[in-house]
Amino acid sequence: MNLILIGFMGSGKTTVGKILSKQLNWKFVDTDEIIEQKVKMPIKKIFFLYGEYFFRRLERHILQNIDIKEPFILSTGGGMPCFKDNIDIMKKKGIVIYLKAPKSRLFKIDKKNRPLLKKAKILINKRKYCYQKADYIIENYKIDSCIKQLKQLVR
Repeated sequence: MNLILIGFMGSGKTTVGKILSKQLNWKFVDTDEIIEQKVKMPIKKIFFLYGEYFFRRLERHILQNIDIKEPFILSTGGGMPCFKDNIDIMKKKGIVIYLKAPKSRLFKIDKKNRPLLKKAKILINKRKYCYQKADYIIENYKIDSCIKQLKQLVR
C-alpha cells in the first residue's frame, strides 16, 4: 500500500508526509524535490522560465515513472491531480488522500516561493473538483491529528 497526498499548496503534504514516513518507516517521495533536482533549479524559476505547462508535464512524467518496490508516501504538487488524467494514475499507484486545510491557513504560507499563490482563491475553487476525487479526505487542521488519521487508515 502507498499513500499519495494531494491538496492545495501549504496544506501540509510535505510536512505530514515526512513525519508519517519516518513513523511508519516508509520511503518518502516529494515530486517538487525530484523536479528541482532533475532540472537543477527551484520551482519558481521553472515557472518563470518555462511556464506552468512545462512544469505540469515534468510532474506527469515523474508520476508515470515512479516505480518503488517498498511502501511509500508521495507528496505531490498542488496542481498535479488536476492535470490530464493524473488523478487516475495516482489511484493506480496508491491510496489518494486529500489534505484539506482551512483557507485561513493556506493564505498564510510563504508567498515568495509559491508561483501561483497570487491566483490562490481562484485556484482553490477550480481545483476543488479534482481534489474531491481522492479516495479519502482529511480535514487538516492540526498536523498531529492528520497523522493519527493516516495511521488509522494504514492499519
